[in-house]
Amino acid sequence: VQGINITDCTFTQLGGNAIMLTNYARQCTIARNHIFEIGDSAVALLGSTGQNMMIGSQATYPAYNLIEENHIHDLGYYGKQTSAYFKAICRRNTIRRNIMYNGPRAGVNFNDGFAGGEVLEGNLIFTFVR
Repeated sequence: VQGINITDCTFTQLGGNAIMLTNYARQCTIARNHIFEIGDSAVALLGSTGQNMMIGSQATYPAYNLIEENHIHDLGYYGKQTSAYFKAICRRNTIRRNIMYNGPRAGVNFNDGFAGGEVLEGNLIFTFVR
């Protein structure tokens, strides 16, 4: 997927993840959404390397995406290893100006350091690991 926008939506009472971008996902925007009462993570970006084992030579990971100005709260009702923002095998995504609170684990989880370039700025994150 490339260039999709998920904006001004409400996601509530979902049993799993609210929004997930997987493998090739470029220049997508997730903005101004209200995400609450979620079973697992609110926003998850997940890539894969196949048999390349973390080399990243194939573009099978999210990159250059923007997650901003979302109101995320009360998550992890079923899954306890959840986050408001979770990323694994991704690069150069920006997470800024979000409000995130009330979850069972970390508010933001950078699962690995694959390729780097993640930007986390201006977020209000509180009442996690409870």
